[in-house]
Amino acid sequence: MRTVSVVALALAALASTVSALINGHVINNCPMTIYARPATCSDTGTETIPIGPGESWTHPQPADNDDCNRAIKLSADTVIDSEGASVYNIEYVQSNDDLWYNLSHDAGNPFTEYARTLTVSSCSESLHCAAGNDGSACDYPMLYDCMNAGDVHFQLC
Repeated sequence: MRTVSVVALALAALASTVSALINGHVINNCPMTIYARPATCSDTGTETIPIGPGESWTHPQPADNDDCNRAIKLSADTVIDSEGASVYNIEYVQSNDDLWYNLSHDAGNPFTEYARTLTVSSCSESLHCAAGNDGSACDYPMLYDCMNAGDVHFQLC
């Protein structure tokens, strides 16, 4: 009986250190279709997913407490990875039970004219840019972290 109790305590301790998987969601409230490409630290992604007006989409690989970042690349064009493509990035990583998250853009911001908001369930800090902001109010180097975080939610428009 003592062995069972020790094993049960060990499993309970392990369960308390295991983080929940964190999903990344994109909600498109804009009047046009946008395009997403999921990526991780080990997979740059090749599939481009259209997200129509009023639709949402979830990154197919939830973030685990593994120091491997998750990214969602967004564009107004179907071609996301060509040189000089204007791409907006949602980035998040779980490390030591902390979730780090930020927004950024490459080769120009394709969504400057639209409001953008990144929120994380159970975290008080969100990133928000009003329509017309070039990213200075919400893009990297602005970076937040949160303990015991939940899912990541990005809303466009």
